[in-house]
Amino acid sequence: GRFEGGAFDQLLASIGSIDSDFEKCNVYKKLLDKEINTDDQWIATMKGIEKIDSDYEKGNVLITAVKKMPSTEKVTMAFRAAAKTIDSDFEYGRVMKAIR
Repeated sequence: GRFEGGAFDQLLASIGSIDSDFEKCNVYKKLLDKEINTDDQWIATMKGIEKIDSDYEKGNVLITAVKKMPSTEKVTMAFRAAAKTIDSDFEYGRVMKAIR
């Protein structure tokens, strides 16, 4: 189905409350696959992805996102902001290679 307005925000909040980074990432990947329709939803999703603790898992989700996201300036900026929250130089590099 399609999520409108508040329902999408609630969905992101519930994903955010998952303890396991691994599980959180799996849910984000499903979301990236089909549910995100607007730039605002993409940006909100990127902000959620920023909160993943594991650099490795965060990197994987962002690399998945690159293949699906629209290349609008706003979404790309949100993507880059999320990537900058990765502490590991290796994982950051892996993600930034994916966007080129």
